[in-house]
Order: sequence, then structure tokens, then C-alpha cells
Amino acid sequence: MRRLLILLSIFSCTFLYSQFNESAPWMQNLDQEQRLANSDLTFQEIVDAFDMYWEARDPKIKGSGYKPFKRWENFWKNFVKQDGTLPTKLELWNTWLEKEQSKLFRNTLIDNSNWLAVGPFSHTNTGSWSSGQGRVNAIIVDPNTPTTFYSGAPAGGIWKSTDSGNTWTVLTDDLPQIGV
Repeated sequence: MRRLLILLSIFSCTFLYSQFNESAPWMQNLDQEQRLANSDLTFQEIVDAFDMYWEARDPKIKGSGYKPFKRWENFWKNFVKQDGTLPTKLELWNTWLEKEQSKLFRNTLIDNSNWLAVGPFSHTNTGSWSSGQGRVNAIIVDPNTPTTFYSGAPAGGIWKSTDSGNTWTVLTDDLPQIGV
């Protein structure tokens, strides 16, 4: 089963990477120039060639390749390396292997936290949400007063405690948007 998943992952990565059409019409002139210079194409060179190709054409024609390229561009713009090129298939594979190895290491960590549940231990489920329950996104201790805490909740605003978290006061009841 594990081999099947790995094989499926490799196929998926290759398929996702191959969404870019290297034989597209806007790549023809670039390919010849780059082959002569014996260098890799940069992301910006590919985008510029695409934009130049489409200056005199209608991108709204179905099947023209305009939308798929724009999707490709939007996805890969986040992965451009310092030299302007895109990662190779080998680099992508090695990154995936590193990620998998870090997962193995993460699973070996021991939880040394000392959190204790303080309640409420019973509540009435009202349907789409449960009253008395919430999620806290951020907690910070005031560096000048170690007994003062601030807490932020995505749908509950900002709260302040001046007694090390025993009691809390809401600070954002009158704001139109209280998400933290």
C-alpha cells in the first residue's frame, strides 16, 4: 500500500509539474534562443513570451491555452528560485522527501505541556455551533506585567486577564469586527 501511495505521489507531482506546455506557440522563439545560449529559461522570460504572444490575439477563444497558462503562472510564481528559474523535478522530489522525513521526526516528539481542562464540561449543543466553546488563536503575556495575559479568538475578540488567567474581561464587544 505504501509503495502504491509513493508511486501515486510521484505520478501526481510529475503530472502537476507537466501542466506547463513546453511546445506552446509562445515558447517556440524562446526555446531556440535558450538552446543557443545553453541556459535554463527563467519564470519571467516564459511569462514575458506569453504576454508578447497574446498582445495581438484574443484570449477569450476557448481552447486557446490562455486560462491554463494563467493558472500555471499563478501557481508557480510562489516557487521561483533566487536566480529566477523554477525548481527542477529532482528538486521538487527532494523537497517532498525532506517533508516526509520531518513528519517522521515530528511524530517522535514528546508532549511536555502542562495544560489542564478547566471547563465548561457540559454544554448544550444548539446545532451549527456549541455555546460555551471557542477557539483561541493567540495568547501573549505582557512583558512588563507577568500576571497580565491577552488572548485572541477568531470569533470572540480580544480578552484580558490581570490575575494570571483566572478571570478574563472582553475588550472588543463594541467593535464591528472582532475576529483575531
